[in-house]
Amino acid sequence: MRRIFKYTLSMLVTSTLAMAQEIIPEDLYQNPPQNIMNESIQYNFWDEFGKMSLALSLILISLFILAWALKRVMGKRNIWMNESSIIKILERRPLSPKASLYLLEVEGKKILIGESPNGISRISDVTPKADFQSMLKQ
Repeated sequence: MRRIFKYTLSMLVTSTLAMAQEIIPEDLYQNPPQNIMNESIQYNFWDEFGKMSLALSLILISLFILAWALKRVMGKRNIWMNESSIIKILERRPLSPKASLYLLEVEGKKILIGESPNGISRISDVTPKADFQSMLKQ
């Protein structure tokens, strides 16, 4: 890895020096122009500010579009996984920021599980007409 880094760095430095020699003629090194500071550079602040604002707005818009698209795709991912999998997540109920209840369907059988920082535990099987009070007493 170090060899690749050193090789890449040496190629970058070599190419930069070669480009600098092509851009700046050698006679400028020996005889620099005397009036370089007297030349007025045309600089329009509002043109540059407009270009910068346009670039920034394009970047922000593209980030928002990307976030929206990822959110849509990730939301549909759970639906696609439930359609093609034996294990389906039917519902999730958060009890606290770190604890949740999940209702799963595994091969047609419904199971209620709990998730917490201590781990995942099976609470009970759910029958179609199950009474949740009786499940909580178990």
